[in-house]
Amino acid sequence: MEKDEKLKIVELAKGRCEKIVSGKTNPSLYVIDKISNNIRLFEEGNQNVVLNEQQIYQILNNSKRIEEIFQAPQDVEFIFNQNIFYCLQSRNITTIKK
Repeated sequence: MEKDEKLKIVELAKGRCEKIVSGKTNPSLYVIDKISNNIRLFEEGNQNVVLNEQQIYQILNNSKRIEEIFQAPQDVEFIFNQNIFYCLQSRNITTIKK
């Protein structure tokens, strides 16, 4: 899927994010419209990670705040612990077509 600044791409796996980076797991995928907050695409990965409505809201709200802080689209690594969003790290995305 082509990167688009109007879309939020969320990949999820249980445990450490290195499983996604190394290709050891097929993550669940959400593609969410940043304007309407509608889910445009959902693909369930091999770990069956599914978000609830509150978690989707937390991801959208917190990632928007992080992008405002850095004034650029961000690749955010996060965890949910007892249904609370924690940002682990964030870095600029430099490959978005405008």
